Amino acid sequence: RKLEIIHLVDCSLRKIEQNSFSGVESSLKELNLDNNLLTSTMDIFREVIRMRRLKVLNLSRNKITQLNRFIENINNNNNNNNNIL
Repeated sequence: RKLEIIHLVDCSLRKIEQNSFSGVESSLKELNLDNNLLTSTMDIFREVIRMRRLKVLNLSRNKITQLNRFIENINNNNNNNNNIL
């Protein structure tokens, strides 16, 4: 079995380190980062863009201020034509 869901809720995460999700890029379907302290969409984008099967990305209740460019980048680079909102 492969890991399909990760919930990192209320973890006080400030940054997503490079290769944080190494090994699950081809299996992860849901990533829940709700209620953390994330601010940089580029850190998130760098990791999420490699997740080929990702259907759900929850960034609710973080400190992100510019999400439009992030969503545009993901949708433009999404191999499965899935919109992540």
